Amino acid sequence: MSEKEVEEARSEIKQLEDEKEKQRDRLEKETVTSLNTLKTKLIEHRKKVEMLTAVEELIKARKENLLAVSEVEDLSYDAKDLKIKVEIEKMKLANEKFAEDKVSQPSNDKETPREDTKLIIEERIRTKDVPLLEEGTDGNSRDNDSDGFRLGEEASMSCYSNHSRWEEAFVKNTELLNHMVKE
Repeated sequence: MSEKEVEEARSEIKQLEDEKEKQRDRLEKETVTSLNTLKTKLIEHRKKVEMLTAVEELIKARKENLLAVSEVEDLSYDAKDLKIKVEIEKMKLANEKFAEDKVSQPSNDKETPREDTKLIIEERIRTKDVPLLEEGTDGNSRDNDSDGFRLGEEASMSCYSNHSRWEEAFVKNTELLNHMVKE
């Protein structure tokens, strides 16, 4: 081979080595760039994972908080229900006490107190076979007995008076309970 051919071969080899070196440099730069890109993406991914983990923890804490809040609300509703039940029981007891007080009080009738009326009626039942509500001749009036009372009238009016008072108290208490339930 001639020197010229050797020179050409060396020149070709050098070109190939230069080309190889350029490709290696380019590949190295691309690899470094790719690695940096991957590193950046990995860091971003890690941040996203950390954020998602934090969000999941917040969601879990919020769920626990919501459960606690709902439990407190349930207890609040239970407490309101119990308060209403207690108020209802208080009203029932007040109605019973009112009824007992009204029955034990003497009547407003100045001529015959309630206890006396009861005793008179019982005495009439024991001593006479006269019905308490005896019809008169005209169909609307009742006969008077020897004491001047209309038979059965006093007992009837006394019962009506007590019933009317109890009914008024019951209506007032019911209205109060309805108002409390609405609140």
